[in-house]
Amino acid sequence: MEPITMNIPVLALRGLTAFPNETLSFDVERDISIYALDNAMENDRRLFLVTQKEISVADPTEEDLYRVGTICHILQIIKTSENSVRVIVEGEERARLHRMWQGKPFLQANVEVLEEEFPGKITPRVEAMLRRTYALFGAYKELAPQLSDDFIAAVLDCRDTGRLADLIAQNITLRHQDRQRVLEELRPNRRLQIVNDILTHEVDVLSLEMQMEQKVRQRVAQVQKDMILREQVKVLQHELGDDGDEEIAEYTEKIQRAKLPEEVHKRLTKEVERLAKQPFGSAEASVIRNYLDVCLEMPWNRFSRERADVEQARKLLDRDHYGLEKVKERILEFIAVRQLNPDAKGKILCLVGPPGVGKTSVAISVAKAMNRKLARLSLGGVRDEADIRGHRKTYIGAMPGRIIEAISRAGAMNPLLVLDEIDKLGSAGRRTEHIVPRPFSGGAGGSEPRDVHYHGQHHVHHSPPAAGPDGGHRAYQLYRRGEAADRQDPPAAQADEGAWTEKKPAAHQRRRHPRGHHRLHTGVRCPDAGASAGQAVP
Repeated sequence: MEPITMNIPVLALRGLTAFPNETLSFDVERDISIYALDNAMENDRRLFLVTQKEISVADPTEEDLYRVGTICHILQIIKTSENSVRVIVEGEERARLHRMWQGKPFLQANVEVLEEEFPGKITPRVEAMLRRTYALFGAYKELAPQLSDDFIAAVLDCRDTGRLADLIAQNITLRHQDRQRVLEELRPNRRLQIVNDILTHEVDVLSLEMQMEQKVRQRVAQVQKDMILREQVKVLQHELGDDGDEEIAEYTEKIQRAKLPEEVHKRLTKEVERLAKQPFGSAEASVIRNYLDVCLEMPWNRFSRERADVEQARKLLDRDHYGLEKVKERILEFIAVRQLNPDAKGKILCLVGPPGVGKTSVAISVAKAMNRKLARLSLGGVRDEADIRGHRKTYIGAMPGRIIEAISRAGAMNPLLVLDEIDKLGSAGRRTEHIVPRPFSGGAGGSEPRDVHYHGQHHVHHSPPAAGPDGGHRAYQLYRRGEAADRQDPPAAQADEGAWTEKKPAAHQRRRHPRGHHRLHTGVRCPDAGASAGQAVP
């Protein structure tokens, strides 16, 4: 049979595909397309609709068009504006583009009408393919609820494989490349198989999109729920006079102003972030607040500038105290070593003598001589190690140790610490029972200069700053003044660490001098209750 060819006006479609026996409406704005419509209306109302390969091409040539299109009959043209019209067409038959040329003033083409194969008898294989198509279409319409009822009914009533393939491809959302594949296939059964493959892919993609959309919705709903609950909590806190945002802002501002060491700054910032997440009235929030308050009260990066001058110290000791030659000599030896080696590790100095001989007053004079702050701790009767080292901050009501409190009160990170009555440590009047290790019992914490570094760690968890104002390393350079009413026999390790100086009562001093010379002339009176230990924290 001779192929049917004809010359016919051409209208190029962008993103659309016309199928035989299907109605299609679209808007036309290009002048060349409007002229083609006018020409078709003046003749037999037929024109050739073919899809562009690239939508962005404004003036398509033959190479920009697919080879297979549809000959359509114009049903209606409606003018929508001054420069555009809406066209309603009905597809008649497939056709192949042989040649196209530029007419005046529209495109024309020579096309060949394509004959489709006869679908033949519905075999079990074809029936199975039809059923699969209906099932896939049912899954698709559940995921794409915008399909019209008339279209759904038309699909379910159609038993022609070729017609069914064209109907589905024309009316569901597909890329124009997929529609073109269906249009170019002349075998009805093969065409339906292509539509089956396309539907399977679309169902999988739409299912994944639905899952992702549900997850996004759940997350958005959770975020909105959290935001609403947080706002409600803020309102309740404001009504109760407990504004959490102001508290967090206040702590953040304090941390920024404090000029903390980097490690401490990171730690406290993390604790503030934890506090912001705590629910209203939680016990953990109270623990964090207490911890932040203690840390921010510490005199971070504040040091007294040390004065290690032996002659100046000698004059000050002679002015404030009479006699005590061995004590002064031993103290001056410490200061001389410090003067020669300012970066050396701190040493221990323990003063032993009965109450009232001026052990604490000597420590005060040493602090003045070295230009250091003085912090005094009375350890008499302390039975719990946590009183000195501090409680772990995870406990509700945890408090810092006495050493941390003393440094905080002193206002400098390198004070001279006076540990008073160390011979009474761990005893409440009975020497045979104690909980805190005895100061000279091999296992006593704090019996070496470096141990003061750890005394406050249970609560604060930070090391003292590593450098003083003069640039020297100070973390472990500790002076300690220890004072005891009676000298115990320490283990060898402790005896090596500490320098012992015994202070005798006034009766053993020169009797022609008044007893008051054994105290400070300034009138500062420090009650001596047996023993005390002091250490200067550079």
